[in-house]
Amino acid sequence: LTLSVSAYADEPKSPFENARYVMRARFLKHTIEVPWHTGSSSLEIPVGQLPLSMLWWPRGYGNQVMHPIVTELVESLSGKVISSFERKIGLRHLELLNSESFEFVINSVTICCRGANWIPADLFAGRLQGTTRAKDLLTLCCEANMNAIRIWGGGIYETDEV
Repeated sequence: LTLSVSAYADEPKSPFENARYVMRARFLKHTIEVPWHTGSSSLEIPVGQLPLSMLWWPRGYGNQVMHPIVTELVESLSGKVISSFERKIGLRHLELLNSESFEFVINSVTICCRGANWIPADLFAGRLQGTTRAKDLLTLCCEANMNAIRIWGGGIYETDEV
């Protein structure tokens, strides 16, 4: 299993001449450090074999395990944290087999996708603030035994809180 990480910095390098990205997570064997520079950075981090119970599975195939991960921009000389970002992520291996029909293989298991096409829950996204409308619609999808939601090309991604 490999974790793909991308970062983008648009600040000029001079204020952070000796900075580095630091990434920590329980599933990583050690702390990952990447030198900071202006522009785009990407890194493939080998995670190795994880027990199946630590992987994210689609609804109906197992648990949706989420792992906390912390990324920091650290000044190398002083160790001072300049910026920090924390998120929960799911780890899984995904393949798309394009034979006579599309087949998704997740964690070496062929998945039967049952889902819907998601359009924004409201024409004006701001009107959803403070409501449960999007969450209610996704709950209905779960109750209908769906395990896949496709965001149409002109759509928006709902917030992580949904």
